[in-house]
Formats: sequence, C-alpha cells, structure tokens
Amino acid sequence: MNKPTNNCIKYNTSQLSDTETKKKFTVSLRNRFQILATQSGDKSIEDHWLGLRQAVCKSAKETIGKQKREHKEWLSKNTWQLINERKVLKNKIQQAKSDSRVKKKLSTDYTECDKNIKRSARADKRKYVEDLHVASEAEVAAQRNQLSSVYKITKKLCEKKCIPDTHVLNKEGRILTKEHEIERRWQEHFEEVLNRPDPSQIPVIETAETDLEIDISESTKTEIQKAIDGLNNGRSSGPDNITAELLKANTNITATALLPLFIKIWETETIPKDWREGNIIKLPKKGNLLDCNNWRGITLLSVPGKVFRKIIMTRITSEVNKKLRSEQAGFRTGRGTTEQIFTLRNIIEQSHEW
Repeated sequence: MNKPTNNCIKYNTSQLSDTETKKKFTVSLRNRFQILATQSGDKSIEDHWLGLRQAVCKSAKETIGKQKREHKEWLSKNTWQLINERKVLKNKIQQAKSDSRVKKKLSTDYTECDKNIKRSARADKRKYVEDLHVASEAEVAAQRNQLSSVYKITKKLCEKKCIPDTHVLNKEGRILTKEHEIERRWQEHFEEVLNRPDPSQIPVIETAETDLEIDISESTKTEIQKAIDGLNNGRSSGPDNITAELLKANTNITATALLPLFIKIWETETIPKDWREGNIIKLPKKGNLLDCNNWRGITLLSVPGKVFRKIIMTRITSEVNKKLRSEQAGFRTGRGTTEQIFTLRNIIEQSHEW
C-alpha cells in the first residue's frame, strides 16, 4: 500500500482540449521519445519504463502544468476581504499565547468574523445561481451527455463538505490522534482486508477438454492504440502520475514509444515496479467514520499498466466468447439480460391474451 504523498501530481489535462496546447504537448513528447529510442537498446525494463515515465511527466509539466486548486467563483471581493481578515485574526490568536485577556477578545472577534463570512458567502451564492442560470447549463450538459459537466455543476450547487478522517479507533475502541498511530492503523486495516488467508478446502477445477487458442505473440502497435482509445477519461492516475488523457493526446506517438517496452515485458515476463503498486484511497460509507470498517478503499493503478492488461484481456475474451452460447448475455461486453427479460415478458403477456 502506498500512501499518497506530495509526489502525487495532478496535471491540468483539460488544457489538452485546446488545439495549440495539445500540439505543443505532442511535439514535446515526440522529441523526448525520439531521444529515448536511441538509448533504450541495452536498458533494463525498470530503466526503460522510468525514461518513458519521465518523458511524459516532463512534457506535461512544461506544456499544461499542474492542476490548480479552483476558487469558488461566486465569492465576491467583500467575502474574500473578510476571509483575509479572519486569517489575520487567527495569526494574532496564535501569537497571543501568554495574554489571556487579549486572546479572549481576539477569539470573540474571530467568531464574529467567521459568522459574517458565512452570511456573505450564502448571499453571494444565491446571487450566483440566480444570475448565471446554472440549472439551464446543467440541462444543456445533460442533453449533450456531458456527465462530467453535470457533476461539476451539481457539486457547485450542493457544496458538500469534506468528511474529516483525522481520528480513527484502534481494535480496542480507543481513539488515535497521533499521525504515526493513525497511519499504522490504516496500514493494519487494509493489510487485513486485502490479504485474506488461503481457503481451507482447495476447489477442484476440471481440466478443459480443449485449450483456448489464445494469441501469445508479442503485442502490436495496433493493439496498443486500440487499448489506449478504450481508456476512460477523467480517472485518477496511479503512482506514476500518468493519466489516460496524456496517453490519448497522440495515440500513434504513445503506442510507438510503448511498443519496445511491452515487447521486453512479454519476453522477460517482468513488469516495472510502478505497475505492481497502487495508491489506496478511502471513501466513506454509512456509520461511525471513526471505525475503519466504515470506509471503502479503492486502489489507483498505473494507467500504462492498464493498457498492457487490456491487451491481454481482449485476447482472452475474444477466444472465450467463441465457446459461449449465443443465448448467454450476462457478463459479456455490449450485451445484457434486459432485452431477454423484455422478450420473455412480452411472450408471457401475449400468451395470456391468446
């Protein structure tokens, strides 16, 4: 388990929608890949991968930069002025440790200033919603199937507060407040959840009558391009900070650079370290959030590693589908049981009418 640190960088991939910015990123990426191509002859898989990773990250840093934290659009200058005043009061409270009388007066002023900020922010938000017709914007985005835009607009309106997870309970029910104790508890929790003991009875799996004729040759450039195109946008990166948008900027250049690495991995049956690790992110569930069991962990894996796995899964799936009956619709890509259920219900209804 990797704890996300300051090394986890989010690049401003939304700028790739601009043609000129996308062109600059593509040119920078191609130049770096060309230099790597002349040096990747005797390199190990780890060194080869690190070179590709640095090329993508440096190109992204130079052309699109890091994603900046967005300020709330609806806040007026008056509200920001009050926020700055509250910061000044907070600093004065921290400095006035010895004088209790001064500290008490500053605390009263801080509380009053905080109330004024909330009151002003609510008024700014009402004005923002009324003036910009946010509901109509959300409706247009929904009609265009731009779900990410609908989510962002809804998030702005709801402004759901972040759920704090500063404290947790240990196994004995005692609250942990120190940072190293909390980290150790989370590590202990996810090790128990993810590392399950071996089953007491080993299942007996019968040998197949015929082996699947799965293609075991090296990956091709076309397969890599198709796998990259199949990646979903708007997803978080893994430990390498590379997102799907960075690979999709120019699939031809990216596939050309990844092909020698994939061939080495296929021949040596060894994958880079980044592909074997992941960042575990916690998502809250219902119940007492001091209890680690009321959080769900998801693992963010390397996106280039997903491309390699996608190629293998495509080869396996295509051969497995040949062995499945045409009537089977569940757990198959592009098919579902909805139409079958609809057909059966129609047959039943019509049989009653007859």
